[in-house]
Amino acid sequence: MNRAHLARLLERDSEAYVACRRAVLDGATIWISETGQQASTLAHIYARRQRTTRQFGIPTLGFPAAVQELHDRGEQLVRLAAVDVEDPPYHFQLFLNDDVSAVLACIGVDGRTGYRVRPGDQVLLECQVISWESNDFPGWIRASITDAAGRTWSLVEKAPVLGIDLKLHAPLPTTISIRGTVVRELPEDDLDTPAALIVSTAVNGISAEDGTDQFIVTRESVRRLAT
Repeated sequence: MNRAHLARLLERDSEAYVACRRAVLDGATIWISETGQQASTLAHIYARRQRTTRQFGIPTLGFPAAVQELHDRGEQLVRLAAVDVEDPPYHFQLFLNDDVSAVLACIGVDGRTGYRVRPGDQVLLECQVISWESNDFPGWIRASITDAAGRTWSLVEKAPVLGIDLKLHAPLPTTISIRGTVVRELPEDDLDTPAALIVSTAVNGISAEDGTDQFIVTRESVRRLAT
């Protein structure tokens, strides 16, 4: 599909459509799937994603209307498409009919979140600082990462390696972000399980006490690292 044709399909008054059309005309990256999926399946997936974006306070556009549209279309085939803006990072998720002659729904999501990341992207992963292990220079702290299954991974590391500058006796626990790299996205075979990624923390030599340096985490627990 050419850019001008997609822009014409996005000529609607809703905020999500207006913003997406502007992005298309300004040269944003466009992607369209080659095959369709049942609208009812997508309605389930995106209803869950709507709940998680609300839970984590992720700014979005058009989510409720899109989920309702997918629900109403039942078993009809729907093609996914995406429009991605680099700066500021923003992701538009489009839902097209199977012959790609109409945009059925449009969702906008803040691209600084894990919603937009792809394998190889640098991200910031939430990490909880639990306690100071040693005051010896440069300072050693105990921290933890909670994965998508709710398991807590404990690690002990130098404060500078984690990229933090906490004063001694600062109130703990506290949440920080550590650098990681997206290894791959996990398929959403189980619609009741949060969308997940495998993230490696090996970029800074960070690992759990058992040596683990790849973690399955929810998309909502990471933020895309600004370039």
